[in-house]
This record gives sequence, structure tokens and C-alpha cells, in this order.
Amino acid sequence: MDISTVRFGGEFDLEITHPQTGDKTDIVFTLVGGDSKEYRAGEIEQYRLAAQTEDKEPEDFAHIPYIHCIKGWKGIEKGKEPVEFTPEAAAEIFLDEGWSWMYNRVIGAVLNRGNFSQPPKKS
Repeated sequence: MDISTVRFGGEFDLEITHPQTGDKTDIVFTLVGGDSKEYRAGEIEQYRLAAQTEDKEPEDFAHIPYIHCIKGWKGIEKGKEPVEFTPEAAAEIFLDEGWSWMYNRVIGAVLNRGNFSQPPKKS
């Protein structure tokens, strides 16, 4: 198989739909995938933090690799005020049970390699 015909990488814009109605929202996450250097850096941080904390397990930091995969977002507001993307703001959203549906969509998009497939390079 010519491996140059299958490459993964780049960014993907995940458009979020309303969890109950399925209607389109203004929320868009710009993501890199689970094969990215950002994801691997997040895994390293996850295990480093778990090793430094006696009362927590790596699973307690499972959100970290996915936060590393977010390059930015648009359309997230709280009380009609825009929420600027920061890793801390993402953690606050991802760790709130009321917004776990959004976290799960980000996880699914990051792990779906098809979202990050690139056309083969022309020779």
C-alpha cells in the first residue's frame, strides 16, 4: 500500500447542535485530532499530574488531552457574555455534569480520524 495516499492531520471545525432539539447552534470548536502532538502532550500532562497527586488517578485528569486538542471556539456565552477560550474555561465546561454532552461531542470528534484525513499529496 502506498502510505502517501492516507495522511491524517490538520484541523477540524466541530459545529455543535442543541442536545435536545438537534438545531444548529453558534458554537464551533476548532480541533486537532487524537494523533496530534497536542493530544500526546495532554496525555503526558495527565499522567504527570496523576503521579504528583496521591489521592487521584489518571482518569481524574482524562479531560486534559482533549483540552489540548482545542485550538479555539466561537459562540460560547454565559449570561449573554462571550466566553474566551482558555484551557481553564474549557476544563470548567468539561467538568460540569450539565455540559458533559458537549465534552462528549468533542471527544468523539477528536478520536474520529476521518475528521482529520487529508487528501493525498500530488506528485
